[in-house]
Amino acid sequence: METINGIIISINEYKDKEFIVSILSNEALYSASITRNKRRENTSLNIFSFGEFVLYKGPTKYFKIKNFYPRKILVNVYDSFDRLLVLDFLTEILNKINYETINISKLFSLLKFTLTNLDNLSVDSNLITLYFFYNLLIELGLDPTYTKLYNNIDVDLLNLDLTKRIDKKTFLILFRFFSKILHDYLGVYLNSYYNFK
Repeated sequence: METINGIIISINEYKDKEFIVSILSNEALYSASITRNKRRENTSLNIFSFGEFVLYKGPTKYFKIKNFYPRKILVNVYDSFDRLLVLDFLTEILNKINYETINISKLFSLLKFTLTNLDNLSVDSNLITLYFFYNLLIELGLDPTYTKLYNNIDVDLLNLDLTKRIDKKTFLILFRFFSKILHDYLGVYLNSYYNFK
């Protein structure tokens, strides 16, 4: 039996009556299976659910989820279409990156910080999205320096000021630039850019 604090980053159907759940924790990325009935019993097992997972080793290579004790991290985000687009982007990128080359602890902290601030409606969703993307690229070993690209930009994504706002044009320029870096160096193509336009 193993107890971890984590965030669900994907849920995929497996066979007829099971799901494979990917759980990002501070220590590792876990894959665990859960039956359709067990998921129905615990309706809080969704993408980006955060909390305490009790796992045990089953007969397959995956852990099995025995219990899940959720802690609220997302409440307000579901009332905002713009913030739902950010969740879609997070889902897409987290399903396409290589976890073998990244510091899991830093990624977990970055994702938890991003989700917490995305749920705070006083924080600009464009700003927190770019903050996540920029810092993820750094964790992937890429250089997302953007000052040469756009000299008039007044956004510091390393020393984040959560009171700032980013206009749509600036957001799209930077998001596209970061997407290009991801594609050119790691071959990862994102569809999310077209959702934000």
